[in-house]
Amino acid sequence: MADFQKRPVTVMVWGTGTLLLIMASVVWLPRVIYPPLTTHELHAVASGKERIELQQAQAQVQNDFRGQLLQCLAGLVVTAGALAGWQQLKLAREGQVADRFSKAIDHLGSPTCDVRLGGIYALERLAKAYPADQPHLA
Repeated sequence: MADFQKRPVTVMVWGTGTLLLIMASVVWLPRVIYPPLTTHELHAVASGKERIELQQAQAQVQNDFRGQLLQCLAGLVVTAGALAGWQQLKLAREGQVADRFSKAIDHLGSPTCDVRLGGIYALERLAKAYPADQPHLA
């Protein structure tokens, strides 16, 4: 029981740390890959207007990269969501098969012949629908 109570806290700590790391990367990584112009580089440009244009162009390059980075992260989130949905679908199907199997077994124990026969037919349908589970159904 203690492990179950500790797990949400651990997940929250890891999730928060990951989110902070991603946010720091989005802010910091564009400045590392496309660093701002140095004072020496700016003084090499004669006109103040050209300096401003260069700084604006540099900021635009950083923002474009930041946008691409966020799009990649959004794609990863969508992919993770699709995988989680697929896992949930598989679990739901397995639960339905187990429920159908349980009901068919209950029908086999019925005192009524018609209900027992229905249980046999239900097991047959399960065996046909899920060939991988046939050894367990026989």
